[in-house]
Amino acid sequence: MLTGATVGAAIVLLVILGEAYSGFLWQDSSTVPRFYCPSCDLRFARFEVHGAAVRMCPRGHATIVAPGFQWKTALVTACITFMVIASVMLGAGVLR
Repeated sequence: MLTGATVGAAIVLLVILGEAYSGFLWQDSSTVPRFYCPSCDLRFARFEVHGAAVRMCPRGHATIVAPGFQWKTALVTACITFMVIASVMLGAGVLR
């Protein structure tokens, strides 16, 4: 049962990571744009900005991420923590 739950957590983790990095699974184009450029005073959708560490607007200014709690980060952390604890328990023979 713990092995099945670990596999389930891995699948959930893949879905969350896919949604976080693509932005197209559960976010359609009618949602509020996520990135704000204070220099241009415009908001941009995820596909309009570029850059890995610092997201840049199409004109080359640094953008600001909308404030708020990031549930994706919390869910990724929870899945990874569960998978590690379950792997250690299975490896140690605590549960079979």
